[in-house]
Amino acid sequence: MARNALTSAPVQQEYQPGPLIPPPLFCPLPPSSTNHHTSGLGSRAVRWANDQGLVDDAGRDRLERIGIGLLTGLVMPHGLAVPTQLAADFSAWLFAFDVFMVTRDSRDCRSRNSLGLYAS
Repeated sequence: MARNALTSAPVQQEYQPGPLIPPPLFCPLPPSSTNHHTSGLGSRAVRWANDQGLVDDAGRDRLERIGIGLLTGLVMPHGLAVPTQLAADFSAWLFAFDVFMVTRDSRDCRSRNSLGLYAS
């Protein structure tokens, strides 16, 4: 390390930016382990969300592209059919709710009150 000739204090060198190297990502899902019920999970979850009135046509298309069945199958590789489908339906509700909250004007509390989330 370089030192100042008058004070013999270390001289701080100028920062030279370099390439940013992101840390490795940890993924707790095994890459090849999926639930054998995965094939129909997503379509049934999207149909359930549509039947409940949670999504419109655009929302239904968005849910189909997300891949809820695959996500649920990866998270629950050894799950039984009914609990795994319930988890997929819950994921569809979460995604639909998220889209509902994002697309609503944040200043309009009436849309949030219609869900019963906020006191009047």
